[in-house]
Amino acid sequence: MRLRSVATLALLAMLAACGRGDDGHEPTADDSVISAEEAADVPLAPDGDAPAAAPDMEARLDALAGVRVGMTVAQLRAAGFQVEKDDGPDPDNRCGYARIAQLRAPFFMLDGERVVRIDVDRPGFPTLGGVEIGMSETEAQRRLGKRATVRRNLVAGERSHLFVVHEAGAPHGLIVETDGARVVSYRLGEWAAVDSSAECL
Repeated sequence: MRLRSVATLALLAMLAACGRGDDGHEPTADDSVISAEEAADVPLAPDGDAPAAAPDMEARLDALAGVRVGMTVAQLRAAGFQVEKDDGPDPDNRCGYARIAQLRAPFFMLDGERVVRIDVDRPGFPTLGGVEIGMSETEAQRRLGKRATVRRNLVAGERSHLFVVHEAGAPHGLIVETDGARVVSYRLGEWAAVDSSAECL
């Protein structure tokens, strides 16, 4: 009995040691260190006990939340989406917008009846690398990595940046806009529409 008690105490001591935060690892240049502000942007797993799954690093640049760039309003409705179309004040203007009741936040830019660009300015719709609205600029740039070219957003102010994801000649692209501190919007879709900051008049 005494030997069993000693073994039990030894086992408990080992388990306690495993629960300690100090594993004896000395920090190296390869370790990833982020600030508390950036850590707040990393999503938790649903139960809060384990890291979240890796973000989708290969999110499409021509689709979001089940809507594909190139779909028509009729195709959206046939797919079960409740679509409200706004052609603006000029009936001859081919540029318009659609809102989808089930999604609420994104705006879908139309060329006639066809979706050409998707605009997002509210959280809940992550794009490439898991980047989404409200994420710190530093974390967004880290996640996009070398795929993004950084530009000054002279229209919005000198502190604002644009993270541009587009390969020469590719039909689709992504532009993420920040206010110098956090992601405030992004747009994806056909490159000609994405590369223009203009909205329908």
